[in-house]
Amino acid sequence: MTEETRNVEEMSIWEDAHQMLRKAERDGIETAWDRLEQQTPHCKFGESGVCCRICTMGPCRISKKAPLGVCGADADVIVARNFGRFLAGGAAGHSDHGLTASKHFMRLPMARPRIITLKTKRRCCA
Repeated sequence: MTEETRNVEEMSIWEDAHQMLRKAERDGIETAWDRLEQQTPHCKFGESGVCCRICTMGPCRISKKAPLGVCGADADVIVARNFGRFLAGGAAGHSDHGLTASKHFMRLPMARPRIITLKTKRRCCA
């Protein structure tokens, strides 16, 4: 943890997150923000998204001196690839939510529509 006081308002827009971050700092609990600070200085190629590590011939770092990667990809292609991989990774990491929802819908009766009322706050079809 750093000695200087960090502005939690810059870390999140949510008041409950501000409270959690303040408590973590008081209790000496390391957060992702602390680990991010420990990783400085950050690679300028990685920060700008023009670092490609897809193949084993890299990493390729795109600059004015080297405008193309080994495969011939320029900065636009590399940024698009990285963005696509981030999206696919995030979607894959949360695909189980869709599977769970579809399993619950499959359990609902299909023959005769009826009104289902919840009698308790317990999860339906758990």
